[in-house]
Amino acid sequence: MYYLELIQRFWDFNKTAKISPTEISLYFYLLKIGYENVRYDFKISDIELGKELGLTRKTIKSTKEKLKSLGLIQFQSKNGLPCHYRLLLNPNSTKKKKEYFS
Repeated sequence: MYYLELIQRFWDFNKTAKISPTEISLYFYLLKIGYENVRYDFKISDIELGKELGLTRKTIKSTKEKLKSLGLIQFQSKNGLPCHYRLLLNPNSTKKKKEYFS
């Protein structure tokens, strides 16, 4: 697993990207889930994320969109089902769709 490497890359990336506290909280919670599951792709619902982080579903939705636009995560949503997340290795990389942990 590349847990520490992802943390270091995140903080290096944050020097220029200036990620909000809410985005940092969601990213690190997703990273924690990945680490606990020994893989960086997993499923979790917005409702569960909201309960764990004390955020509304609306905030979760906008925050994960921001993390996606920054190239930190990929996700796929289906109505009524938990969201499938994938943590990416290189933020805003041109190869970001190919470089991920599974």
